[in-house]
Amino acid sequence: MKGVYRLTNTLIMRGGGRPDAWITYRSYDGKVLITPRTSMRAALIQVRAPAAYLEFRGLTFDGGGTNAYEAYQIEYHTHHVRVLNNVISNMSAAGIAVTTADYVTFTGNRIYRFGDGVGWSSGISFNSGDGAFWFDNAAGFHSVIADNIVTGGIDNSDHHSDGNGIIADLGGNIPPVLIADNLVYENGGRCIHSLGVQHVWVINNTCYMNGLDSRLGTTGEITSFNSQDIHLINNVAVAWTGRRPYAIEGGSSVALDHNVGFDGIASAVPGDVSADPSRLLTRDPGFAAPIAVDPAADGQWKSALPPSAVGERFRPQPSSVLRRWGVDPRAQPGVTKDLLPTLETVLGRDLAGQRRWLGGRFSVGAYDS
Repeated sequence: MKGVYRLTNTLIMRGGGRPDAWITYRSYDGKVLITPRTSMRAALIQVRAPAAYLEFRGLTFDGGGTNAYEAYQIEYHTHHVRVLNNVISNMSAAGIAVTTADYVTFTGNRIYRFGDGVGWSSGISFNSGDGAFWFDNAAGFHSVIADNIVTGGIDNSDHHSDGNGIIADLGGNIPPVLIADNLVYENGGRCIHSLGVQHVWVINNTCYMNGLDSRLGTTGEITSFNSQDIHLINNVAVAWTGRRPYAIEGGSSVALDHNVGFDGIASAVPGDVSADPSRLLTRDPGFAAPIAVDPAADGQWKSALPPSAVGERFRPQPSSVLRRWGVDPRAQPGVTKDLLPTLETVLGRDLAGQRRWLGGRFSVGAYDS
């Protein structure tokens, strides 16, 4: 694919490849821009069953603010879909939205400004509201959300409940999901939210000054509500005024190890966690050049710094507590031999592509040093 595609209707994918022969849509000989010609009130690309074994690589989307709902809508009972290294901006609802699918991989995407139209979604929304869909019962991670940068989102619907960077949303016993090495900052909603799900591993993410929508009630950066078997490892979360770095609520069962929180108000975590700095340490993370965010002004998500301009701002300074304070996630309780291969592949390099020393001390957050 090359050039500019101005769509008047959703591009619907119903076919696909095979396990040994994926079909790939990618940029060719320069930039590909996909944008609506007029208001579509739908996604730009929709993947529908029986579509499977599809990859979308290196494409650019501009939704025009309120003209297209999402760049991708991955629909019911589709499986084996990869969205890699896309640039997505100005979507009415979400950047990438999943509805009851399995084996999806979203890595290396840059998502900027979403939710100003219909809203009620998030930058990357992994939703199983109609019930968990297991394509098969294979052990190990089925889906991966890694190495993405998500910023400038909001939920402009009447609900004002979303606008998160990343959400694993409903479905209960969903196949295991890995959320790792993402940078999420200056969104109206939460950084990473687990809502009514199980088996989610949140590892080495950097969250900064989300929750900027004053219409949202007291919330946090990394949050869990009514969720079980959630693992938070090596994350760093810096909260805005009146927000919590971490919030574990609604009877959630969450294991924390070597996370860092700072600013905002106190995290809502069990007493044994708040009393144990090896599980949750309250400390200034010492980022290289963090973005200045007003402590009280509303609407700051509108002027969030684009991913293309963030550079090395969130890399830890040489004196930062984040450097080499983390743990090797592979050695954590609950990690099985079936989870290890994906952990080693995804965590082998940080958000900047720098190789991690597996077997040694990890740094905390999306950047290894």
